[in-house]
Amino acid sequence: MILDKENIEPIIERLDIARKNKGYTFEMVGKLFGISQAGANNAFRRKSINEHKVNLLINELNINEEWLLTGNGEMFLSNSEIAKKNKETSQTPIPVDTAPQVKGVPYYDIIFNAGFDLAEIDIKSNPEYLIYDPIYDGCDAVVPAFGDSMMPVIHSGDPIGIKKVDLNNILYGEIYGVITEDWRTIKYIRKSSDNSKIKLIPENLKDFDEQEIDKSRIKHIFLVKSWGRRRC
Repeated sequence: MILDKENIEPIIERLDIARKNKGYTFEMVGKLFGISQAGANNAFRRKSINEHKVNLLINELNINEEWLLTGNGEMFLSNSEIAKKNKETSQTPIPVDTAPQVKGVPYYDIIFNAGFDLAEIDIKSNPEYLIYDPIYDGCDAVVPAFGDSMMPVIHSGDPIGIKKVDLNNILYGEIYGVITEDWRTIKYIRKSSDNSKIKLIPENLKDFDEQEIDKSRIKHIFLVKSWGRRRC
């Protein structure tokens, strides 16, 4: 859903009503958004939630977009509407040869691994389809996530929008896809006390540990700009 930024406050107020109605706590919101519980609380209080995060919560809670925008209609989608949405989601594949003449983001149904080289893929193969969804604006490509280290923020199989960046221009605290010669991972990146290293921090600290690695080991690094929820 594309938001009218000038009328965002009543939308976020209704979003908060829907959240409370579902018993969806700020802790749960924080995990969905990839921020702290306090950060989620403050975002609602200040009414400063961006379009990507609003869409995440709409999909997570199955909120009726008409109600969210206008206050009219039912607050949540019915079971039949949910089933229809899952079939006709805004991420529905659009074949490249019939896509409208607007910029779409290429989706590659490949594992984000040590052999993943965006430049080579762009030259050697066509994407499966283009995604026309505003949450992926500015991304170089969309690929399926893997593994459980970033759950419940990012699930294995979720489509993630990535943009290749320079290691010297990373923003600490953001989520990145990191590829070395030996392995690949999706983690938060934090600053190390050793300038030659970085810290890799999982969301799922119950099953995964923090790591420190030498920057020299990194072959490719991609900013994970956005992500959606896998449709079954």
